[in-house]
Amino acid sequence: MQVPDSAALLDAWECGLRLPLPQRALLVLAASFPEVSGTELAQMPLGARDVLLFDVREQLFGTALETVSTCPRCDERLEAAFSLADIRVPGPGAESGVQEIEAGGHHILKKRRT
Repeated sequence: MQVPDSAALLDAWECGLRLPLPQRALLVLAASFPEVSGTELAQMPLGARDVLLFDVREQLFGTALETVSTCPRCDERLEAAFSLADIRVPGPGAESGVQEIEAGGHHILKKRRT
C-alpha cells in the first residue's frame, strides 16, 4: 500500500464528487494501490475492498472514529466515537492464513498470499 499524499487524496476526492459512493471508494483505493488495476479493484469482493479502505483510513487518520448523524424522522442528533478495531471483522481463515470454501459438493482450501 502506498499512502496517498494530500494532493493525490484531494485529486481522488474531487474526481469522485459526482460519482456514486462505491466508485469514489475505488478512486481512493486506486490512489493507495497504484500497482493494482482499476478493473482488479472493481472485481474484488466488497468485504475485501472494505478491509483495504479501513487500512487506508487508518494510515491517513489513525484508528479513532467520530461520527455525527441526524435522524431523518425526528431530527435528533446522534454522536458516537469508537475505534476501527471495534468494527473490524477477520475474514475466513484469518488466523491460519487458509480460506475454506464448500460449494457444489466440493471442498476447497486456499492459502492466502502474504
